[in-house]
Amino acid sequence: MLRGDGEGVALTPYRCPRANAHCERMIKTLRHEALDWLLIFGERHMQVILRQYIDHYNQQRPHLALDLHPPRPAAAPGPGPVRGQQRLNGLINECHRAG
Repeated sequence: MLRGDGEGVALTPYRCPRANAHCERMIKTLRHEALDWLLIFGERHMQVILRQYIDHYNQQRPHLALDLHPPRPAAAPGPGPVRGQQRLNGLINECHRAG
């Protein structure tokens, strides 16, 4: 699959088990929270799912290393009603204040 897109395979260094730890952790999180629960119907569908999950991961999902704040919050919470937003056809439900 990679060769068809003109991409190559990057090998990890010999005897360096933590060389790709961040990548492995992200893949585990993505699979556990999204991909294990969905049927993928093609490359386009996969791109839509990944785009929605990355937006959720960076703007809404709390991270322990950041004191339960997202890396790039969508907007500062303000006064106003609480609005809900579904991502990945309801697999992920987000709530935020509109305002």
